[in-house]
Amino acid sequence: MDTPPCTIPSLTPAFLTPTPPKKTKEYKDDCTLDDALKLAVKVLSKSMDSTTLTVDKVELATVTRDADTGAVVYRMYGVKELQPLLDVVNAEKEKEQEEGA
Repeated sequence: MDTPPCTIPSLTPAFLTPTPPKKTKEYKDDCTLDDALKLAVKVLSKSMDSTTLTVDKVELATVTRDADTGAVVYRMYGVKELQPLLDVVNAEKEKEQEEGA
């Protein structure tokens, strides 16, 4: 006796279509390092389970190239540099939540 081939139910287009983003594209090719850091922390804040980001939950480092020497520069951000950035992103997140409610 032959067994029938295994069939997979077809997916509807709704399953194949990604959900459109709520905002327009925020990344820009000509962004500054500060803009890129802010965007990175903002994305991180949306992916974490915490309601607000704090310096004990986030570490931030950059790898850049020195414009004069061409040397690779690794920089780890300290609490004093990181806290103002987290404050800005947390304030923006709260504002978005208030507007959405």
